[in-house]
Order: sequence, then structure tokens, then C-alpha cells
Amino acid sequence: MHKGSSCLITFVSGISGRMQRVSKARSVPEIGLNGGQIITDDACSGVKAIRGCQAPHGGAGVPGTDAGRHDVRGLHVSRCGVCQSGEFAGDGGTGRVRHARFKDSNGSHPRMRLGGSTTDEFIKSLNVPDGEVRSLYKSVMEGLTKMSKERVMLGDSTITEQLSFDPGRVKAYYEKVAAGLEGWAVRGVTTTGDKDLRRMFAKFEVQEGSYILAGHVSIQYHVLLYYRPEYHVVECQKELADLVDRTKDAEKEAAEASEDLVGRRLAEAGHEGAEGQKLFEAFYQNDGLIEGITQELEEGGDRGLKKMEERKLELFKELDSLLTETYQTTGVLIDDARLVSGEEGVLYSTDIEFLRGSAREGLFDPRKVPAAVQEKLIGRLGDLLAAVKAAGASVG
Repeated sequence: MHKGSSCLITFVSGISGRMQRVSKARSVPEIGLNGGQIITDDACSGVKAIRGCQAPHGGAGVPGTDAGRHDVRGLHVSRCGVCQSGEFAGDGGTGRVRHARFKDSNGSHPRMRLGGSTTDEFIKSLNVPDGEVRSLYKSVMEGLTKMSKERVMLGDSTITEQLSFDPGRVKAYYEKVAAGLEGWAVRGVTTTGDKDLRRMFAKFEVQEGSYILAGHVSIQYHVLLYYRPEYHVVECQKELADLVDRTKDAEKEAAEASEDLVGRRLAEAGHEGAEGQKLFEAFYQNDGLIEGITQELEEGGDRGLKKMEERKLELFKELDSLLTETYQTTGVLIDDARLVSGEEGVLYSTDIEFLRGSAREGLFDPRKVPAAVQEKLIGRLGDLLAAVKAAGASVG
């Protein structure tokens, strides 16, 4: 894939969106990874080659060393194997690359996400407890999202069984995790979404020195509506069907009575049989005639019909009160992209950000993190592991 040097690149980490370069890099061609992997030589300082590509790159100025492995001299590549984000721009013939600072399509900043492949020893030390948290969280969520059968009623009064899980248990779990994070800034459990797709999540973060460790847990699930398996549903439906039939008959009778009343009043006013233009002129020239007929129609309206309409509204509300929700999801871990696309599943992620003044930055050199801060951040992940474990034991 060969494009101009100033074009946007596609971020191939699985996160949708186009990445915009903020700082200018050397004018070089662009390369897509095509499913390949960037090989880093040290912590976010360079990239040596790309391997595992699913298709040849081709194009002028795109050298290759062997099949499925490509030199990155003078190329644009994306996705840092250390911080799991970032755009790389080639710096000429050295075969090394550097980060080109960027913002994503909605203007937010990138973050260094834990759990990815890295050669940096500090990030590796964070990935160990982070992996334990992820594994434990997944295990707990698999239990909490295990679905059981519930008896429900369809719109045609058929009784059936539907699989469902209890979101209330997930909410209780998230709340207990948050409560166990002493010294962390915690956002309460939030549920968002429309009628049939909902997302429940909790976020928490803690600052050590100039670095912030941010965690996010969430679950996405579908909601299906049924009636409760109660005979009263059938009774309401039968009464409603009967009212619909009776209303049609009553409306027909009321229309005939109204037409007869209008005809008689027109005849009394000397306009018997008037139609079209003559009828229009009769009403136009006699406002009192219109007002009189209108008043009689309103006063003589079928009160029984009005009562039936009111009863229909009452029955509709009563049927709404007999609805029940069922919830469907899976305990499979998904990423941000799959969450945004509407897939069912659970998510766990932890990010590290560097605080420069009041601005948060996701691109930084992990080797510059002070040793004392490194120890504290590792300890904070230990706290998160303990909170996840304790919460899981209490709701399991």
C-alpha cells in the first residue's frame, strides 16, 4: 500500500479511527502491516522490522528483506510493540524509527495500555500482576454471566423458557471492587445504552508521582422484553381485543348519528340537501349554525365510546406493567473496538499516563519512570488484584 507522505495512516491495533500526525516527520512512504507484527529492539526507542505479514507490501520505495519480514528503513508503520499505540516514522537509512506524536480522530490522547508484548522490564513487571487481575476478573465474570432459564410469556400467550443472567450481581461486584480500592479515585457504577443494548461500567484511577494508573471494567449485554407468565396477561389481552371490536361498532354508530344530526339542522335552517359549494356558503354565511351543530355533537357524543377509549389506555398501561426483561451476554473478554461495535462481552483494561502539568500523555519512555514510582505502581496493581479477588469471593 503506497500513499503520499502527508496522508493519514490506519491504526492497525484493532481500534477503529484514523490517526492524524501532529508533529511533522521525514517525507517517506507509508506501509500497512497487513496483520504483521512490529519487532521492537528496546523500550519504545526503535523498531527493527515487521514480521508475519499476510500480504506483500509492494510499491516503490518499500524494501523487503525476506518473505513476511520487511525492513522499516524510510517507512511509516503503526503500532508500538511496547506501549501498544503510536505512529512510527522512518528516519532515513538507519533502519530505526521514532514516535511521531499524534491525536486520534476525536482529539483524545493515546494511552499506554498494559497487557501487550514489550521488551521493557518495567512494563513487563506491571504486566505480571495485570495479567493476574485480568485472568481473575475473567473467571469471576464467567460465573456472574452464567445464564439460567426463566419462564416467560410471548405476545401470543405462549409460555416458553428464555436464557438470562442477573446484571444486579455484576453491579454488586463492580461496587465491591471499587470499595476495596483504598486511596483510588473511583467513579460509581454507570449503566448506559438504549432499550435493547446496555453497557455497565466502572472506572478507577490512582496517581503516583507524575504517573496515573487507570482501570476500566465493563460489561455489554442485550435486553429482551417478554410478558411475565401470569394469567392476568391473557385476561387483559382478551378484554382489549373485545374493546377494539366494540369500539369499531360504536364509532360507526356515532358517525351515522352525527351525520343525521347535521342533516336535520341543515334542513331546519333551509339548507336541506346542500352539498359542495352551497354547503360551504351556508356555513360561511351563518357562524351560529356551525357553533350550534358543533356544540350538539360534543354534548351528544357517545359517552360509552369515551369510556371504552379510556379503558383501552388503562389496559395498555397494565400490560406494560406486566412486561419483564431478560438479559443476554457472554463472559468472553472483548476489546474497545468490539465493545463500540455492539458486541456482547466483558472488558478489562489498565492504562498508564504521564502527567505533564495538567495534561495527560500516553506516550512516554518507561525507562524514565523513577524506581520509587515503579514500585508504587506495581503495588497499586497488587491492591487491584486483592480488591478483585475479595469482591469475587463475596459475590460468588
